[in-house]
Amino acid sequence: MYVRKQGVVWRVTAFLTGVGLLLVVLSLFEFLLGTGSPLMLPVLVGSYAIVGAILGYYFPEKGWRSGFWLVAFFLIMMVGNALFVGSGPPWESRKELKGLLEDATIVAAAFVGAGLGSFLQRHLTKSQHPHG
Repeated sequence: MYVRKQGVVWRVTAFLTGVGLLLVVLSLFEFLLGTGSPLMLPVLVGSYAIVGAILGYYFPEKGWRSGFWLVAFFLIMMVGNALFVGSGPPWESRKELKGLLEDATIVAAAFVGAGLGSFLQRHLTKSQHPHG
């Protein structure tokens, strides 16, 4: 029972962290720089990579899956946006492709960060206890 509860805590922690991160970063940018700031994407990518690395380090046995749960809300928002918001067909492929590539960099950063954090935690633990 404890193992199942721990799995739920890990998923909920990663999911809520992703939601909070997105809302905080977007709110701060909206308040400080406005919506059209060119710094928005690099800050989001960096934020998700750093938080993914922290989650990967804290939950090393979960590895890249921490990245998935970190961006799960973001992925749901992307699908919802594509299906229910925006213009219907015919789509402006250049605009849509640019947005998808931006979203993909954020998702990739979370996965890479979580994998890297997990790798570092396992590697540091192994080097501290080489015979255990």
